[in-house]
Amino acid sequence: MIWLLITLIGFLSAYLFTWWTIPLIAIVFCYAMGKSWGAVLSEAFLAGMVVNVGLIVMATYRYGMEIYDPLAQVMMLPSGWTLALITILIGGILAVLGGAAGYSLRILSQKRRT
Repeated sequence: MIWLLITLIGFLSAYLFTWWTIPLIAIVFCYAMGKSWGAVLSEAFLAGMVVNVGLIVMATYRYGMEIYDPLAQVMMLPSGWTLALITILIGGILAVLGGAAGYSLRILSQKRRT
Protein backbone atom coordinates (compact mmCIF):
# COMPACT_ATOMS: atom_id res chain seq x y z
CA MET A 1 0.00 0.00 0.00
CA ILE A 2 2.84 2.37 0.86
CA TRP A 3 4.58 1.81 -2.49
CA LEU A 4 1.37 2.57 -4.37
CA LEU A 5 0.85 5.89 -2.57
CA ILE A 6 4.49 6.91 -2.97
CA THR A 7 4.36 5.99 -6.66
CA LEU A 8 1.15 7.87 -7.41
CA ILE A 9 2.09 11.03 -5.56
CA GLY A 10 5.65 10.83 -6.94
CA PHE A 11 4.34 10.83 -10.50
CA LEU A 12 1.97 13.69 -9.81
CA SER A 13 4.57 15.81 -8.06
CA ALA A 14 7.23 15.15 -10.71
CA TYR A 15 5.46 17.58 -13.02
CA LEU A 16 5.71 20.39 -10.47
CA PHE A 17 8.85 19.60 -8.49
CA THR A 18 12.02 17.57 -8.98
CA TRP A 19 13.35 14.27 -7.71
CA TRP A 20 13.64 15.38 -4.07
CA THR A 21 9.90 15.05 -3.52
CA ILE A 22 10.11 11.24 -3.61
CA PRO A 23 12.12 10.93 -0.34
CA LEU A 24 9.86 13.50 1.32
CA ILE A 25 6.77 11.55 0.32
CA ALA A 26 8.42 8.34 1.54
CA ILE A 27 9.12 9.96 4.93
CA VAL A 28 5.50 10.99 5.35
CA PHE A 29 3.90 7.71 4.30
CA CYS A 30 6.37 5.44 6.09
CA TYR A 31 5.84 7.46 9.24
CA ALA A 32 2.06 7.25 8.91
CA MET A 33 1.67 3.67 7.69
CA GLY A 34 4.90 1.73 8.28
CA LYS A 35 4.42 -1.75 9.78
CA SER A 36 7.95 -3.22 9.87
CA TRP A 37 11.47 -2.44 8.69
CA GLY A 38 11.36 -5.01 5.92
CA ALA A 39 8.06 -3.79 4.52
CA VAL A 40 9.07 -0.14 4.70
CA LEU A 41 12.44 -0.65 2.99
CA SER A 42 11.19 -2.95 0.23
CA GLU A 43 8.09 -0.91 -0.58
CA ALA A 44 10.00 2.38 -0.58
CA PHE A 45 12.69 0.92 -2.86
CA LEU A 46 10.07 -0.46 -5.25
CA ALA A 47 8.20 2.84 -5.32
CA GLY A 48 11.35 4.87 -5.96
CA MET A 49 12.36 2.61 -8.82
CA VAL A 50 8.88 2.60 -10.40
CA VAL A 51 8.63 6.39 -10.26
CA ASN A 52 12.04 6.81 -11.88
CA VAL A 53 11.28 4.24 -14.58
CA GLY A 54 8.09 6.13 -15.38
CA LEU A 55 9.86 9.47 -15.47
CA ILE A 56 12.58 8.11 -17.77
CA VAL A 57 9.99 6.57 -20.09
CA MET A 58 8.09 9.85 -20.25
CA ALA A 59 11.30 11.81 -20.87
CA THR A 60 12.51 9.50 -23.63
CA TYR A 61 9.16 8.81 -25.28
CA ARG A 62 9.61 11.33 -28.06
CA TYR A 63 13.35 11.26 -28.71
CA GLY A 64 14.43 7.87 -27.42
CA MET A 65 17.73 7.54 -25.62
CA GLU A 66 19.22 10.37 -27.69
CA ILE A 67 18.79 12.58 -24.63
CA TYR A 68 20.88 10.33 -22.40
CA ASP A 69 23.63 9.29 -24.82
CA PRO A 70 25.60 12.59 -24.82
CA LEU A 71 25.45 12.81 -21.04
CA ALA A 72 26.57 9.17 -20.76
CA GLN A 73 29.55 9.95 -23.00
CA VAL A 74 30.53 12.87 -20.78
CA MET A 75 30.31 10.60 -17.72
CA MET A 76 32.34 7.92 -19.56
CA LEU A 77 29.54 5.36 -19.44
CA PRO A 78 29.03 2.87 -22.28
CA SER A 79 25.49 3.98 -23.20
CA GLY A 80 22.47 5.96 -22.17
CA TRP A 81 20.84 2.78 -20.87
CA THR A 82 23.58 2.46 -18.26
CA LEU A 83 22.91 6.01 -17.13
CA ALA A 84 19.18 5.29 -16.97
CA LEU A 85 19.80 2.17 -14.86
CA ILE A 86 22.02 4.11 -12.46
CA THR A 87 19.34 6.80 -12.20
CA ILE A 88 16.68 4.20 -11.40
CA LEU A 89 18.82 2.60 -8.68
CA ILE A 90 19.65 5.98 -7.13
CA GLY A 91 15.93 6.81 -7.04
CA GLY A 92 15.23 3.56 -5.20
CA ILE A 93 18.01 4.19 -2.71
CA LEU A 94 16.78 7.74 -2.02
CA ALA A 95 13.28 6.45 -1.39
CA VAL A 96 14.69 3.83 1.01
CA LEU A 97 16.54 6.54 2.93
CA GLY A 98 13.34 8.57 3.18
CA GLY A 99 11.33 5.52 4.23
CA ALA A 100 13.88 4.57 6.87
CA ALA A 101 13.82 8.11 8.26
CA GLY A 102 10.03 8.11 8.39
CA TYR A 103 9.86 4.73 10.10
CA SER A 104 12.58 5.77 12.57
CA LEU A 105 10.52 8.84 13.46
CA ARG A 106 7.51 6.60 13.97
CA ILE A 107 9.42 4.35 16.37
CA LEU A 108 10.83 7.34 18.28
CA SER A 109 7.41 8.96 18.62
CA GLN A 110 5.91 5.71 19.92
CA LYS A 111 8.68 5.40 22.52
CA ARG A 112 8.06 8.95 23.73
CA ARG A 113 4.37 8.23 24.29
CA THR A 114 5.15 5.38 26.65
